[in-house]
Amino acid sequence: MATTQQFIDSIITAHGGQAAYSALDSIQFDFTFTGALLGLKGRPGILNPRSTVSTKEQKVVYRGLGGSADEEWIFTPNRVWKQRADGSVIAELNDPREAFQGHALDTPWDDFHFIFFCGTAMWQYANFPYLLARDDIKAAEVDSHRENGQTWRVLEVQFPEQSVLVSHSTTQKFYFDDKFILQRHDYAPWVLAGSPAAHYVYDEVVVGDLTFPTLRRVVALNPADGSPLYHGPIPTLVHLLIRGIRLNKQGAAGSGDAEWALTAAPSI
Repeated sequence: MATTQQFIDSIITAHGGQAAYSALDSIQFDFTFTGALLGLKGRPGILNPRSTVSTKEQKVVYRGLGGSADEEWIFTPNRVWKQRADGSVIAELNDPREAFQGHALDTPWDDFHFIFFCGTAMWQYANFPYLLARDDIKAAEVDSHRENGQTWRVLEVQFPEQSVLVSHSTTQKFYFDDKFILQRHDYAPWVLAGSPAAHYVYDEVVVGDLTFPTLRRVVALNPADGSPLYHGPIPTLVHLLIRGIRLNKQGAAGSGDAEWALTAAPSI
């Protein structure tokens, strides 16, 4: 019987391999961001941001997440800030985790809350599954899961404390098909009062040897039985349609097979 480590190795290999990932400095995504969560947090609308996600440190730089066209909104675990194109700081917040103290699910977010949430999310999504190679992340295979006529293997992952590595939640589950490709991701974000959610991924593409989903849909989980709430008054909390991906190596933008742009309609 395969060990958990063999399972992890197969997952990383199926997504492109640790060597290809480690050669990158950052990954750039152009995407459309919608969903009920935006309205719930007092930020309704449709966003079309660009994020540049570091593979070397917890840092994400956004353009188009808010503010004027030339503003960059920047996430790091201990500081979030807004700056102009020339690098001059517009406003900043140190120790942003403290800003979520006492929040309920429907507590409105200001710009800094939003930067922190979006940065935490996109950093983990972009750097998974390669994060599984970290010594401070522990994982174990648990019982398989049956859904929509498929059987998925499940990896339960323990992330370090938020003071060490910011993540949605300390315990998360990841579901993989028979080709070791991610299909679903469960978590209970502490910034959303621990409300459980299932994050589905679709329409994978290969960019520079690495596999990325290009459509992400997050739905709530029923607290009573853990079933995903596909339908109902709030069927989709977050919907991310990736429209472009660029791999950046040694500080320079990639080219050729290191870039991808959406040319067809998404599957759902």
